[in-house]
Amino acid sequence: MRKFILTAVLGLAAAGLLGVFASEAKAYPPRAYMNTFRVGAYSTTNYVGSPYYTWGTGGYGAYVNYGYPAVMRGYTNPSGFGAVYGTSGMSTIYASPLYGVNYYMTTPAYMGYSFNRYTGYKTLYIPSTTYSMPVGGGGYGGYYNSYVPSNYILP
Repeated sequence: MRKFILTAVLGLAAAGLLGVFASEAKAYPPRAYMNTFRVGAYSTTNYVGSPYYTWGTGGYGAYVNYGYPAVMRGYTNPSGFGAVYGTSGMSTIYASPLYGVNYYMTTPAYMGYSFNRYTGYKTLYIPSTTYSMPVGGGGYGGYYNSYVPSNYILP
C-alpha cells in the first residue's frame, strides 16, 4: 500500500511538472452561425461563417489578411423557393520596403437560384474579382505602384 501511495504521489507530481493539467480554460468563437425561422408557409434559413485574421512576414515585407465569412440564405414561401450562396473573400494590406504599401481585395462570388410560379426558374452568378491598389509610394516604386485598376478613382 505504501508503494502504491508513493507511486501515485510521484506520478501526480510529474504530471503537474509536465503541465498535463490545464491551468486555464480556453474558449474560441463559434466556427459558424446558423438559424432558421418559420411562420406558416414562410421559412428562411441563414448561415454565416466566422471571419478570420492572419498576419506575418514574407520575403519582401509584412502583411495582414482579413477573411470575410462565407454566407448562405435559403427561403420558401407559397409562391416558390430559392437560395443564395456567397463564398469567402479576403482583404490584404502588404508593406514592403521594395514595393511600398499595397492593398489587395478579393470580393466574394455569389451564386443562387429561385423558382417562382409566376416567373419560373432563375439563376444568379456574380463572379469574384481581385483588386490591387497601391496605397503609398516607397522603396524603389516597383510596378505595383504604377498600376491602378480602371474602376479605381484616385483622390
